[in-house]
Amino acid sequence: MSELKEILNRLTEMGQDIKSIKTDVAGLKTDVAELKTRMGSLESSVELIKKRQEVILEQTAGLLEFRTETKAILLDIQDSQLATSDILGEHEISIRNLRRRLSVI
Repeated sequence: MSELKEILNRLTEMGQDIKSIKTDVAGLKTDVAELKTRMGSLESSVELIKKRQEVILEQTAGLLEFRTETKAILLDIQDSQLATSDILGEHEISIRNLRRRLSVI
């Protein structure tokens, strides 16, 4: 009889252990489901960051091209300004020479 009681006690303990394991497994399933949800959210965020990065790279390339074009235009303007200054300087000298000649007469 005591052997049967011992077997019954052990079976009862095993049943409690199984219930505890089932509870733990249910908790793990909940944790895994939550992790899957978070991973989905994280993947969405990473995709959004990638798209924004592509836009930034495109805009940066456009700005660099604009900068290059603007720099070339400014160099052309600077050359034209220097040429204009040279021409005006020559005309100023010619005008002063003519004035001197007129004042001598």
